[in-house]
Amino acid sequence: MAAPPWSNWAQTVQWTGAVQKPTTLEELERCVKGASRVFVVGSGHSFHFPAAPPTEGLTSGTILLDLTHGFNKVLSVQPSTEGDRSGTCVVEAGCSLGQLATTLQKQNLALESMPSLMSITIAGAVLTGTHGSGASISVMATLVNEMDVMTASGEVVTIRDPRFFLHVGLLGIVIRLTLRCVPSYSLHQRVYEHIQLQKFLPMAREVVEHVESSSFWIDLGRAEVMAWLRFRIEDMTPTEELDVGGMLRAIPVRVSETNDPVQTQMTGPWLDVLPFFGIGQSLPNRETVQAEFFIPLSEVQQAIEALQAIPDAARHLPHIEVRVVKGDHLALSPCNFRFLTDEKDLFACLHFGFPKNMQTVAMTVNAIERALKPWGSRPHWGKLFTVSGCTLERFCGPAAHRDCAAFWALVLHHDPRGKFRNALIDQVARKVVAVQEFKQLHGALPGRWPFHCRSIDSTALATGTLVLASMAAMVLVFRRKMLASR
Repeated sequence: MAAPPWSNWAQTVQWTGAVQKPTTLEELERCVKGASRVFVVGSGHSFHFPAAPPTEGLTSGTILLDLTHGFNKVLSVQPSTEGDRSGTCVVEAGCSLGQLATTLQKQNLALESMPSLMSITIAGAVLTGTHGSGASISVMATLVNEMDVMTASGEVVTIRDPRFFLHVGLLGIVIRLTLRCVPSYSLHQRVYEHIQLQKFLPMAREVVEHVESSSFWIDLGRAEVMAWLRFRIEDMTPTEELDVGGMLRAIPVRVSETNDPVQTQMTGPWLDVLPFFGIGQSLPNRETVQAEFFIPLSEVQQAIEALQAIPDAARHLPHIEVRVVKGDHLALSPCNFRFLTDEKDLFACLHFGFPKNMQTVAMTVNAIERALKPWGSRPHWGKLFTVSGCTLERFCGPAAHRDCAAFWALVLHHDPRGKFRNALIDQVARKVVAVQEFKQLHGALPGRWPFHCRSIDSTALATGTLVLASMAAMVLVFRRKMLASR
């Protein structure tokens, strides 16, 4: 059987139609204007809608655009003129993080944050809320100064409002981005294993704040943690290297010397130490898929206990990676400050990997979502999740926050017919249209927005049905008595 023209990295999303690979703005404009639906792909490391294109319910006017061939260059690197050795860079959407990092390092510049994989594209990382890990690190969209996008009409506009840089492609096709850079820096990494889970979780916040970058791999079966800690060279002293200010030495750990393909003990420039998988190296196993959810770091201990309570959790969730990021003000970000009761708190990113059995994975992901629901967990836009459009609406719909309302108004302005939307996002967009029509008819909304989705509790539904049935029976009895008295 012939391979499809395009599939994502995990081969869970396959595109059987033609793939357009424009190399100029004119070609891109013709593609956009001539299509009824447009989906854009990069390196293919997204596992789920809306970041991955749909494969069902497509019309003949639907096209897939691959920008990694014609829009894949670092256009310029501009050091700062203010003497602080920082700078900016202009990069095309389809350029990989590895290519950008190599170019910046040659200019003694760096990015503040890097995810675990260098082969993904800049636009993909920004638009899906991809992130690194650290107490002072936010999602990569916060590194953007401005971005040029092509709207549904083929017009190129520049977005400068930082609230809207993470837009999952809904505002248009990203062509190029301007990113902030910092002076290049070097890191020293140490990995500690066999840390007791129950002792480590209460001190996780303190550990995170003592290092530049960190992540924690949790083994639920053994109730142990492997801690990946990265220090800035200039911030270290010989004793801090191992005890992180005296904290980790209180826990029985040893420096890991495993045969894992990911290096553990290393010293080097930021682009070599921050990613788990280096330049030119892809994820090692295409037979795995991923899910990720965000909750407040202050709640991570209770959340892990809830995950442990999932039936047969040690088998279905053998390893959980916990990363940490700082909050932001991006309208669609799962790490927006509005999800914290204390803005000094951080976000824990709970990352899961599964064998590629989609039926089993869907059940497991749904169990994770139910377990994390008390903490209002939100999914990573590019990973697997099973939540509905109604759930997404509560998280980022126009009633969620005034910034979200402004975002959806901009979406409808740039893409009124939904050229860049799929069925999942349309569930939210239709509510926005309904609100606009209601305002046009009635001048304003009532005190409570009537179009917000609400989940229906089965007990409440059954109780309501019984009440209505009882009321109907009472009406019938009353009517019979009235007829009998005549």
